[in-house]
Amino acid sequence: MRNMIHDLMERLAPLSLAVLLVVLSIGCSQVRDDSIDGDADGVIEIVETTNVVITDHQVAVGNIWERELPDTDGNVAMRMSASLSIMCNETGEEWNEFVIEGDLIDLNENTYEVRSIDPGDNSRGLLTLVEVER
Repeated sequence: MRNMIHDLMERLAPLSLAVLLVVLSIGCSQVRDDSIDGDADGVIEIVETTNVVITDHQVAVGNIWERELPDTDGNVAMRMSASLSIMCNETGEEWNEFVIEGDLIDLNENTYEVRSIDPGDNSRGLLTLVEVER
């Protein structure tokens, strides 16, 4: 009986490996597809701990949580915030932005508003940018 199981496992091993590779490739492609969702209206959604390319800049999102922060008038309240790590692909320049909803980010000639910051429910958060005219 033990030899029969061993023989069966040996015969199925190549098929199991093929199935595993297909599942992994589908899973990996879905992670990348899930990290950005742009539409014709200039809306870009970035999943926390991923990065996307926006106007030749790598933009990564992390550290999404609620903090006591002032608004533009200095009123302190609990607000959702996120850290952005940005790198210009052309020059290699890197910088960090700490953002709350309503902040503006300039990338080349394009300006994006932080439309929303969602912490997620027991999962990664989501930052939504919208291209705006200046």
